[in-house]
Amino acid sequence: MNCERIVFYRSLLDIFRQEIQLTLNNYVTNVSAYVPNSLEAPLIIRFDLNYQQLAMAEEMKSILSEILDEPLQSVKDMREAAWVYIFNLLVEKYPESSIGLQLQQIHCVIRFSDLPLNEHFEFVPFRHPVRLSLSVMKCVLHSFGDRYQCVRQSIWYCPKKCSNNQNHILAGEHACKHNCSECNGNLSEYEHRRSTYNCRMVRVFNAKCLETPIRYGEISRNVQVKLSDELCDAEMVLGQIYVLIGTYDILNQTYVAWQFQRINE
Repeated sequence: MNCERIVFYRSLLDIFRQEIQLTLNNYVTNVSAYVPNSLEAPLIIRFDLNYQQLAMAEEMKSILSEILDEPLQSVKDMREAAWVYIFNLLVEKYPESSIGLQLQQIHCVIRFSDLPLNEHFEFVPFRHPVRLSLSVMKCVLHSFGDRYQCVRQSIWYCPKKCSNNQNHILAGEHACKHNCSECNGNLSEYEHRRSTYNCRMVRVFNAKCLETPIRYGEISRNVQVKLSDELCDAEMVLGQIYVLIGTYDILNQTYVAWQFQRINE
């Protein structure tokens, strides 16, 4: 990531400086106290973003535009910018510390609220092509499954002791697909050090399918949605109306929620 991108997100990170500092303090305290496995522990930073607040701040408009147009790239850039930001805080607050943080330890959890429900942002499942930018949908809960665990971060090592037996910190659910960069052999995981979070799959219908008069030439199909407990804490009630904000993963045919809020009508 170049310096221009780091500076671009600096003003947003400054808003959450207190929360970032608290996360860093807890991390350093655990490492200094020799808490087992704390050196490679994940640093989880939560960003509660509100469309109306960002839109009213002149210095935030360019960042808001980027998040709306390229949400997945924005998450990646914010993570890298946060890594540099945290490293600078570490040097500033703990100049004697020799702690080194890896990018894979930084995890940004972004919750987005108050995205206007209009044709510019609305996600409509029967429309082609579907919207891949950040979008919003008023929907009806059709069904929901049990919670299951997703991998946030895992620690892997090479059984052949390559790279001076250095551990590999891998982020995401597909870390198991990685091989050793030196011998190309399969990495083995320290399963007890795996960091996870709870998710569940639900299915929803666009609320437009309940409207009258009947719309001709449109097929109302349900949409599979992935909900993280960290972002979506609404009670699951079948048939109720919710506002869903997030991005559509066209490869997996799944909508990934950044917000799932029940509304009363």
